[in-house]
Amino acid sequence: PDTDASLALMHELVVSGADIIELGIPFSDPSSDGPVIQRGVERALAGGTTLADTLQLVARFREQDDSTPIVLMGYLNPIEIMGYEAFVKAALEVGIDGVLTVDMPPAESSTLHTMLR
Repeated sequence: PDTDASLALMHELVVSGADIIELGIPFSDPSSDGPVIQRGVERALAGGTTLADTLQLVARFREQDDSTPIVLMGYLNPIEIMGYEAFVKAALEVGIDGVLTVDMPPAESSTLHTMLR
């Protein structure tokens, strides 16, 4: 869905009892995801959704809900393109509670991990 529909769905998840929200970061090669997520990513990218848009979506959600944990899940490439420092600053500003990067080798994760703490 577009960001307005996603925002409404996020609030509906909370009303329906969700304890945490995992929000995907669109990426052009979601090879570790299944077909349903891949189709969703294709739709998001076709609509022009970026990592910055995803972070702005969280900022909008936080205007009404500052307590439901939100975890971003995705691939390292969009974070690297934004830059670790810019990503961490933006993630902290909008209230991201966790980040899952499915393709980041643990041996290479210490820099981003330390910055996010």
